[in-house]
Amino acid sequence: HTAHVNASLVALNVLRSVRRGEDGDGRLLTYPRGLYGNSTTPKIYNVSLGKYDASLGFNSLVIHGAIPAIVKWLIEWTQVAAAANRPVGKVFWIVADWVSFFLGRTVLLPPVSTKSKDV
Repeated sequence: HTAHVNASLVALNVLRSVRRGEDGDGRLLTYPRGLYGNSTTPKIYNVSLGKYDASLGFNSLVIHGAIPAIVKWLIEWTQVAAAANRPVGKVFWIVADWVSFFLGRTVLLPPVSTKSKDV
């Protein structure tokens, strides 16, 4: 997920740089606030552990089993659809990105670091 967010921001910043002289100041967006307004990106992963088994993580929530395997299939299918410029894939990922950032800043917050800043 983080790579997807990085790539989206880079693409937008390239467009903003190209358009700098055309219609505005062309200031670059910052990561990750420039895309969704969050100060951090949610830590999301989905690892296949076999045909019917996977682990899905979203910040501190981790789920194992068949449901993450189905989610893994859905992620792959919609990414291929989006790459083929099919509306179902494009719309799915627009919604999924907004929902993941919303959940990452409201309900499924990242774990709080216990490290001391004095070290």
